Amino acid sequence: MPHGKQSLKSYFVQGKYIFFYNILERLTFFAFYISIARYVDKELYGLIVSVSAFTNIIASIFDLGLPFFIQRESATNSISRQTLLNILSLKIILMIFLLPLPLIYFSGDQRYFLIILLIALVNFYHPLNQILVFYLNGKDKFEINFKSVFYSRLILFTLLFFYTIYRVKIEISLLTILSILVFQSLYLSRFIRGFDLIKSSKVFDLKDAMNIVRKSLPFGLGVIFTMAYDRIDVLILNHFWGKTDVAVYSVAYSLIRHTSIFSTVILLQSYNKLSRFYLQEKRMHLNLIVKEIIVLIFVASGLVFVYLNWGDLIISIIFTKKFLVSSEYLKTISFAIPLIFLNNFTGILLNSQRLEKVTMMTTFLGLIINVSSNFILIPRLGIYGAIYSTIITEGTILFSQLFFLIKKSFEYR
Repeated sequence: MPHGKQSLKSYFVQGKYIFFYNILERLTFFAFYISIARYVDKELYGLIVSVSAFTNIIASIFDLGLPFFIQRESATNSISRQTLLNILSLKIILMIFLLPLPLIYFSGDQRYFLIILLIALVNFYHPLNQILVFYLNGKDKFEINFKSVFYSRLILFTLLFFYTIYRVKIEISLLTILSILVFQSLYLSRFIRGFDLIKSSKVFDLKDAMNIVRKSLPFGLGVIFTMAYDRIDVLILNHFWGKTDVAVYSVAYSLIRHTSIFSTVILLQSYNKLSRFYLQEKRMHLNLIVKEIIVLIFVASGLVFVYLNWGDLIISIIFTKKFLVSSEYLKTISFAIPLIFLNNFTGILLNSQRLEKVTMMTTFLGLIINVSSNFILIPRLGIYGAIYSTIITEGTILFSQLFFLIKKSFEYR
């Protein structure tokens, strides 16, 4: 077997639990959208996408960079379980304070009050699980994380199948997702020794939690800027063109974003390795970097080829012919995939070298470019404006991060 193919295979053999975990994790919301796309009109579908985009942006603001920070600290045994519990307690408090925001922002759609509330609860609760998952990732407990998502999503997907057939109310689907997320939390907590959220909340140490937040803030700002430029186009498109265009665009865009699972499989393992290597050697592993770039480009190119040739078939099967018009947009936006993959990698390289501030600055630059280009292009070009803005943004971030990495590489010499 050629070395390149063997290397590619090794990623998915060694990272099988990461791979399948991320597939099931992404399918959680993807399956929900596929389900409702079959029996709701484009207007309501567009509203649901818009509410989800808004609540994800809000959730990212209060993400505080904690998952990635906790994984790195867990991998190097630099975080205590009590600190982990303090962070979870803080996140629960924040979740309660965030709930009114989407209800206020979408006050003009109060007939869908319960749907908006449930979407908010789902998207604000989900980050709690991410804290637990990333802590266990740092311990290389990938199999435990996989089992947590496998058992919970097996139940969810079975129920969604019947919900789709019988066209069950959207509120029931959302309530089911929320219940499944709670079940996953309880499952994960069993594998963290000394974990007792109720008991620890009685001795909640705000000072300790805020100390971690202060350290993780550069991660957090990077996450905020990334999530903002990743979702803001939906809100701008909704403002200028309406919910129907949001629905059409989101179908194409979701397929692009969900393919980033392949880069996640490759990079999640590398993040642990690179963080440990840098901690010991104070430099990067050049061979690992080159190998991963080759693998990422190979996988990304394959995905672009698939979408260019069979994008219409994929959309017809997954979302029905009602959204077939999205296939034309999918072909164009697929060229963003290599940029997204390489962006993920440069971000991992920067974070593993404790250069979170560089990640923060470059994603902030991307946010400025994205918002500016969206406001310029979307009113004139509609959906294509959002697509061109995405490609411009990803390219800007990639080249700005490469600039810092190349500069850093000379410091090693």
